[in-house]
Amino acid sequence: MRQVQIRGRKDGSAFRLIDRDAMPRYFFHTLNDEVTPDCDGEILAGPAEARREATKLLGEIVRDCQSGFLEARDFSVLCLDDEGDVVIALTAHRRSPGEADTLVAQLARSEAGIIPFARNSRPGRSR
Repeated sequence: MRQVQIRGRKDGSAFRLIDRDAMPRYFFHTLNDEVTPDCDGEILAGPAEARREATKLLGEIVRDCQSGFLEARDFSVLCLDDEGDVVIALTAHRRSPGEADTLVAQLARSEAGIIPFARNSRPGRSR
């Protein structure tokens, strides 16, 4: 980020102006069964903010079942900086019922015992 110093305060001290045009631009491409490129990007303070934005974007897509999330097996957000370097790549994976059974069994074996009905039934089945 380029910073410009300007002297001009009455006490002679300097203050900083942040040149917004020199701040990095980040692109948030989405990929499921098709690729949706982000051609405009967003100007953000740095990679930490870009990672937060990518995480929020994927969370919103999953929460709202946007962009064909339920139809796609995997849905990814790929964040690149203005030089084309990967900042973060996130993927939400929809599992088939058989794959979900494996997760349920894993939870049932865990110390937490989070799913009390896991030993006898699958999620979605009537009890």
